[in-house]
Amino acid sequence: MKLGGTQMKLIAINALNKHLKSFWKRPNDQRITLLTFKKDRSLTVVGIENTITIIETGYRHQTYSELTIAEAKHQFKHSFATEFPRSHNVYFEQYKKN
Repeated sequence: MKLGGTQMKLIAINALNKHLKSFWKRPNDQRITLLTFKKDRSLTVVGIENTITIIETGYRHQTYSELTIAEAKHQFKHSFATEFPRSHNVYFEQYKKN
């Protein structure tokens, strides 16, 4: 599946932590998209100018805007547990604006 011109990778949940750590350090002009194996649920985290937006689609259709990094980390954990309750692998795409 292609989104934004890059190939989505199927990665283990454990490998996702490495990508998230780098995102939380510098979230400006970055986007992370996660999809379930069946691609029926997704979670997108967008960082623009020191604010973070989390978009949840699938079980719940919610958008959380204007979050700080601390608030975003907490909301991401909660949203991830809701959208990916039994997942061991996720499709992952990270976009960084140069």
